[in-house]
Amino acid sequence: SLEQTINRNAMEYHCDLIVMGTKGKSGLKKTFLGNSAAAVIRKSAIPVLTVPEMAFFNGINDIVYATDMINPEQEFDLLLPLAKIFDTRIHIVHVHRPDAEPGTDPALLAQNFKIKFNYAKIEGRNIMNTDVKAGIEEYLKSGGIDMLCVFSGKRNFYERIFEKS
Repeated sequence: SLEQTINRNAMEYHCDLIVMGTKGKSGLKKTFLGNSAAAVIRKSAIPVLTVPEMAFFNGINDIVYATDMINPEQEFDLLLPLAKIFDTRIHIVHVHRPDAEPGTDPALLAQNFKIKFNYAKIEGRNIMNTDVKAGIEEYLKSGGIDMLCVFSGKRNFYERIFEKS
């Protein structure tokens, strides 16, 4: 399959990043479901950067790091070198379902990361929404965001059975 070939070659050539174009899609739902880039992202052991068709590079000033708060420190550690290259502001965004128990506050996490990683351009935002994709998309529409960064995680058998989103 396409995703196996891309991932096999990326590993064979010791690539640090896979860059793929996306075409004819709009919105997070269409971007992440049912296309070749999504299949590569799901199977990849290395980061994948997807670039929408007709995208124009005008620098990277603001990155949204959308997190499920499971491994934020490890994920942030991978994102930070890119942010430093462009002196980018990082928005730590967590979509919190109204019926879920309160977890780690992204604003508090941002304050801790400013100190731990010695990087001042970090802010955190908790978004209340029953739908994670809709919550992220709503934040992106607020404007000024140049890149969305998400990490895919391996879920265990029980998480896959019982997950709602």
